[in-house]
Amino acid sequence: MRPDGALTLGTSQQDTEDIYSVTYQAFPWLEGTFRYVIQNPGGKLGSREANRDRSFEVKALLLEESALTPALAFGLRDMLGTGVFSSEYLVASKRLGRADLTLGMGWGRLAESEPAPQPSGTTIRWRPRPHGNNRPGGEPSVEDFFRGEDVGIFGGVEFDLPYQTRLLAEYTSDAYERETRFGTLKDPSPFSYGLGWRPAPGVDLVVSHQLGADIAVSLSATLDTKSEAPQKLPRLLSVDEPPERWDASESFKPNTWYARLLFDVERSGLLMLSGDLRDRGRIAWLEIENGTYAYEADAIRKVLTLAELHLPRSVGAVHVILQTDGVAQSHVRYQRRLGARGQAEAFSLVNEASPDLSHAAPGDAH
Repeated sequence: MRPDGALTLGTSQQDTEDIYSVTYQAFPWLEGTFRYVIQNPGGKLGSREANRDRSFEVKALLLEESALTPALAFGLRDMLGTGVFSSEYLVASKRLGRADLTLGMGWGRLAESEPAPQPSGTTIRWRPRPHGNNRPGGEPSVEDFFRGEDVGIFGGVEFDLPYQTRLLAEYTSDAYERETRFGTLKDPSPFSYGLGWRPAPGVDLVVSHQLGADIAVSLSATLDTKSEAPQKLPRLLSVDEPPERWDASESFKPNTWYARLLFDVERSGLLMLSGDLRDRGRIAWLEIENGTYAYEADAIRKVLTLAELHLPRSVGAVHVILQTDGVAQSHVRYQRRLGARGQAEAFSLVNEASPDLSHAAPGDAH
């Protein structure tokens, strides 16, 4: 299974068929795939195949992999399509060092080649498949699921190599009877092998020899839809920069901590409503209006960073009251511990759920 929320776009190009797919991991235990398949895309000479097929597959995790047991899942392929690729499977996978092993049993098309024998010595028998591999499109044939007089065995292995590459080998129980009958394939082999490469996170390129007949090139890209987009925050602006970068009039002279802090806070996209020193200059109260930052934590971090630059060394604690649209959202208390040169060596943050604005009334700001 892919990570929860993963969206994968993929394509595979070969003489027998071109495949385009979209896969989404809807839950940690469930994924769905939509495929569009162009069979005999190049119009191979002697082939009567001209099918264009849309199908949907669902795969569900039954058992997660552990140190001793493999992961176990089942899947329904072409469950809503015409039945050209209709099959169901039960598959186990296990990671052993650098190798990832897969072994499964399948019904429908996955039972065409070398079917598993009927259970002997018991009354168990595989049940016939009512519609075979042909049915009207768009309607699920529940009575066909996991049924058929034959059951196939398939498997594969992936082995990790250096430089983000890996070897792949696969044995399929799909005999490609339709493709052989229509003249697209001749005596296909059940074995395929290839080489995979991951040039970038989420991007996979595979070149393989399929069914002893075709060279296939596959490309897929995966996007994590649950990850947060990187934020583009305003850069840190400070009056400690040369005056020509201030974007202020030549007469502007920030000679006090309040003027310097006010100038930098408002250049950073925030509005400083008040600033006050209390308890003989040991505690600073800052009231800030946030209209720029999507996350409160980013706004508070910006204010505290600038406060470290401009507040007097005598200040040991900073209270920040953060407002959005005139409504107080957070009250953060920041405890400084200053070193010999007045730099903050350590700090602690306490977020108080109910902001108390009674202490934040403007006083002697300078």
